[in-house]
Amino acid sequence: MKTDEDAIKKILKEYAAGYNSGDVAQVMSLWTEDGIVLATQEPAIVGKKAITAWKKRYFDQFTYRLECTSEEIGIGKDWAFNRGTYTSTATPKSGGRPVQDRGKFIQILRRESNGSWKIARDMGATDLPQTGD
Repeated sequence: MKTDEDAIKKILKEYAAGYNSGDVAQVMSLWTEDGIVLATQEPAIVGKKAITAWKKRYFDQFTYRLECTSEEIGIGKDWAFNRGTYTSTATPKSGGRPVQDRGKFIQILRRESNGSWKIARDMGATDLPQTGD
């Protein structure tokens, strides 16, 4: 039987795989119904339905290459966190230059009634300097 830490690492691997294949359903299968995304320069995105629509907009516009690495996992009875780093390349489907990013993330996961872990909260932040306006 896999440990909780192994299960949480597997979720992160499946999360990146879903991004890399452009499969919003795969990514969202890892989420709780009441999940929340704290995105840069936006209000909180609350609930699985809203998160799905938000992610779909990006998946419709870009293909992704996402790599994530766990650096710290903490596990409680029904809650856990996964903190780590990411690198990504978002290539516009309409053409144009790819957008590269690297940064850090934290996910808070909740143990479901069947014992599985799901992402309940997610927040990422770039390490790159802000450009433009």
